[in-house]
Amino acid sequence: MYTDRIEHVMQQWMRERPDRDYRPMGILGRILLIAERLQKDVDGMSKGYDIPTGGFDVLATLQRNGQPYRMSPTELYRELVLPSGSLTHRLDRLEHVGMIARHPDPEDRRAQVVELTQRGAEAINRAMDDHLENEELLLHRLTPEEQEQAAALLAKILAVANR
Repeated sequence: MYTDRIEHVMQQWMRERPDRDYRPMGILGRILLIAERLQKDVDGMSKGYDIPTGGFDVLATLQRNGQPYRMSPTELYRELVLPSGSLTHRLDRLEHVGMIARHPDPEDRRAQVVELTQRGAEAINRAMDDHLENEELLLHRLTPEEQEQAAALLAKILAVANR
């Protein structure tokens, strides 16, 4: 069996404290390492498309919400689960490179809407293709059934984490 960093840490703990169950560490530690790896991949890929750091998620959220590819900053904030200052910084960088535009909200003159530009749409569509290919590569050793099982189990863990 392949021994990864988490397995090594678990073995050390089992040696030092055999009175505990380290299975949760094995699952959650690996989730954290996978998330870290995916974030590095997204950040590296984003640079290849001149998407500013942290901009991938903003552009993807605007794109996946559909026509007219426009959302309020509050809607983006809620979907991205970011600190509000972090979102403002991301929007500033994306606007600076022409991937989004901010306009007055036609329904509320005090508010703004964030809109995906043509440049932003082209960048996120190309980047998303690469992102999905990377995800497929990471999971290629799992059968479709195993992928569904993993997704279902992770959804159960996430439901408990979001309680």
